Amino acid sequence: MTTSDILRMAIHNLWRTRLRSSLTVLGVVIGIGALISMVAFGSGMEKNVTDAFMESGLFARITVSPLKLDMNRPVESLTDTSGVSVPLDDELLDRIRRIKGVKEAYGEIQQPAKVGLEGKETTLTYTGVDPAMGLKNSSAELIAGTFLTSDSMPQAVINTQLLRRLKIRLDTEDMAKAKEKDTAKVYTYVLPEDLIGDTLWLSTAVFNPMRMMGALMGNRDETPLSERRTPLIITGIRELEPDGPASRFGGDLLIPAGFASTIPSIGFNSITDFLRKGKSSPDKYAVIQVNVAGPEDITPVRAELESMGLNAFALAEQLKEVRRAFLAMKAVLGVVGFIALVVAGLGIINTLLMSILERTREIGIMKAIGGSEGQIKSVFFGEAAVIGLIGALGGIALGWLVTLAAGSFINMKIREMGETPMDLFYFPWWLLLGSIGFAIGLSLLAGLYPASRAARIDPVEALRWG
Repeated sequence: MTTSDILRMAIHNLWRTRLRSSLTVLGVVIGIGALISMVAFGSGMEKNVTDAFMESGLFARITVSPLKLDMNRPVESLTDTSGVSVPLDDELLDRIRRIKGVKEAYGEIQQPAKVGLEGKETTLTYTGVDPAMGLKNSSAELIAGTFLTSDSMPQAVINTQLLRRLKIRLDTEDMAKAKEKDTAKVYTYVLPEDLIGDTLWLSTAVFNPMRMMGALMGNRDETPLSERRTPLIITGIRELEPDGPASRFGGDLLIPAGFASTIPSIGFNSITDFLRKGKSSPDKYAVIQVNVAGPEDITPVRAELESMGLNAFALAEQLKEVRRAFLAMKAVLGVVGFIALVVAGLGIINTLLMSILERTREIGIMKAIGGSEGQIKSVFFGEAAVIGLIGALGGIALGWLVTLAAGSFINMKIREMGETPMDLFYFPWWLLLGSIGFAIGLSLLAGLYPASRAARIDPVEALRWG
């Protein structure tokens, strides 16, 4: 018998018992649907994370810091920086820019502060950046206004995450439903363009050694720290989701690096600068961000930076760990669908065994006229394969419909909360083709015992049957 003869006979035999066959196929459909919808969810989460990082360019970035803190070390040894002597300043920045494979490098000043806007306040760590680098890297994130235009002007670029912390939401069409539900008036709704040109107040702590002396001498009215308020003009607003990956520039508040260096502070740029206080040359920058020309430059550039006595962190080298975590998540989700498929496989075995009992005489006739055991097996394997193929195609359709409905419902709730909707499910080609192959393979495995049993039937006894 040819393959077409086997398939034609399989479809004919299944059609004769179409109710039982339909229920068996339905079991495979549900199993495949559960499997691909679960794995599609894990694939969707992985794609959202990796795509967002790829678009932001973070996988082509190395973050340089002067000191790597090891919290497992004794507290008294954290200030031991004898092996680190390179300050993060403009001289080091020039050296880094000359390294082969480096596309661009810029320093970031970071300081804790308190900000006030529209009568509301919150605490954060502001970031001083080079405006020229910002024009290259952050224009795509802006939803209103422009990036910083001067290195010495009191300007600021804020993001939507900072606005949420200040209980401020942008009055857009996506926020319409959220605004209606905010009956308690928890949030203040403003148009994005109305914030451009508004004044944001930045409050920083300033250390006064003379007041410290007064406090030590028993004067309770003297405190070593005082607050200094600095007005900043908002020039732009960035879109940044609170649970999403970091953008090209970290921090909720960006200001020009030149102006940031003039803002009074407690005397050190970062915790690393504090621990290294006493060095002859303090750090100008908290970190230096290095963008490489291509992914292949990550490893050699990082090695060169570490040879200079710097701590270099590359997110790209953590990509394998991220993908391994998502692989584990997809495996756990896939187990649920696999269990459903195993149950469907038991249904296939039951269907084919029932078919043997009903067609024992027919099998005896086939063997009596010269049918071999291999041909008898191929008939039942053909029926199992048809069940698997139809079940896989139906399962893909079911999984797509379920994920479409689930994604629409979840995104509807996300929009009501004023958040940006996302694609929660992703169907890669390997998942679709793999589900078909897996369903057919499992069906053939389930048909192994019934096919072997049918091939062993004695034709003489079979002809007496019925």
